[in-house]
Amino acid sequence: MLQFLISDKDLRHTPVAQTEIALAGGCRWIHIPAGLKREELDLIESKCREAGVFLTVDDDDALTNDRRFHGVLINAGHAKSAAEIRSQLGPHAVVGVETNDAGVLPSLMKDDIDYAVYDVDRHGIEKAKAFAAESGKRHIPLVARGLKLTRDDIMSLMEAGFNGVLTTGCTLESALPTESVKSLTDELHDRF
Repeated sequence: MLQFLISDKDLRHTPVAQTEIALAGGCRWIHIPAGLKREELDLIESKCREAGVFLTVDDDDALTNDRRFHGVLINAGHAKSAAEIRSQLGPHAVVGVETNDAGVLPSLMKDDIDYAVYDVDRHGIEKAKAFAAESGKRHIPLVARGLKLTRDDIMSLMEAGFNGVLTTGCTLESALPTESVKSLTDELHDRF
C-alpha cells in the first residue's frame, strides 16, 4: 500500500500538484503535513473527496475532527497520547502512531491504534528492517516513512515485513511522475 506523502518543502511541485499527480497515478491514500495554507488544504481536501480516497494529516486531531478527514498520524513527541487521540476522534477514524520501539506495539493495539509508522529518514533502512523483524507477529500494520525512498528501498522494506510505505520517494523526481506513481502503486498491489 502506498500512502502518498505530500510535502510542503521546496519541491518542484506544489502540494496541490503533488496531490493531482498521486490521484492521477491511482494512489488511494493521501497524507498531508500539518500547517498547509488554508487554500492548499481546501483544494487538496476537495480533490481527495471527489476521488474518494483516504485523507490523513500529521498530528492535527482537531483539524481531522473538524474536517472529518479519515484520520491522523501522531508523530513522535506529540503532546497527546494515542489513547487520548482515539477517544477524541472515535472508532471511525484511522489513527497511526510513529514509533521506533517495537516494544510499544502491544500497547498501541490496546489503544485501538490502526498502524505504526517507522521513520526511515531518521533511523535508516537497516534499522527499519530490524524493527520489522522485531515487530514480528504483533498484528498491527507497519508503515515505513521516508521522503526519498527509492523503488528498491520500498520493495526491500515491504519484503522485510512492512505493510505499506508513506513516501513520495522516487515518484516526484522522475520525468513522468504520474506514470511513476501508477507503476509503484501497481507493483505494490501485485507483489504485496
